[in-house]
Amino acid sequence: MPDRSPNPAPTTLVLEGTTGAASATTIGNVTVRPDLLRRLGVAARLAAAPSAPTAPLTLRTERLHLRPLELRDHAEFLRVIRLSRRHLDEFCPLSNREPSQPAETDHELFERQLALAEGAAHTGRAWRAFAFDQGNRIVGAFNINDITRGLEHTGELVFWLSADATRRGYALEGVRAVTDLALRDLPTGLGLCRLIALIAPGNDACLRLARKAGFTLNTGAPPANLRLGGRDVAHTIFQIFADIDPAAATAGSAHAGLVEGKPSIASNLFGRGLLSILRTESEPH
Repeated sequence: MPDRSPNPAPTTLVLEGTTGAASATTIGNVTVRPDLLRRLGVAARLAAAPSAPTAPLTLRTERLHLRPLELRDHAEFLRVIRLSRRHLDEFCPLSNREPSQPAETDHELFERQLALAEGAAHTGRAWRAFAFDQGNRIVGAFNINDITRGLEHTGELVFWLSADATRRGYALEGVRAVTDLALRDLPTGLGLCRLIALIAPGNDACLRLARKAGFTLNTGAPPANLRLGGRDVAHTIFQIFADIDPAAATAGSAHAGLVEGKPSIASNLFGRGLLSILRTESEPH
């Protein structure tokens, strides 16, 4: 699953004539008078809501410490990248350069990864962590990219392992921890409704791991094209939903195909009665 999220800068909604009013209401970075708020459309009100809620930046599992990359990790990062480049290039190349462009140096790649981590923490549009073992060696990275908050909160899971850390259960351990974080309510989690994973054809190990972690095939969505080695490759979309009302999805229920999603940020504006309703075509787990 290629790491393709550049962490765009957050968008700030500006409403002319609404700032500085004594009776105004603050929503995210915008101050809105109550009379104008009532006249705004749903999309504008959602855009005005906060886009970077506070959530944990680190995780600990039985064997791993997941945290943002730091300057002190430079030497260890270079060791892992030089060891794993060929291993990663098939399904998860870290370089974002086309074959016709100058190659990105290892030092440039490290600096870009640092910038992505900083951007993720600042904007809330991604959650990015490298996984370290008990000896403080990098075993891989686990990221949630393209976090979108609206009527449905979503994100994309991207992960990779170092070439010397495979076949030890690290990938499943990390994916389960990050998936739990993504779908758990704020402030202890990211509060997402749905997490997706894009899997390339032939990546059988990733496919088996996704199924073990509870992801199911999104049969209603066409494949997503991602760049691999300078060519477009159709990736299959897998997904997992937050479990808000487990009883609604039990086998034999009249509502087995419907799962109530997380209250969207719209609930901050309209009350907790507004929920996004998610329909999944997958079989009950």
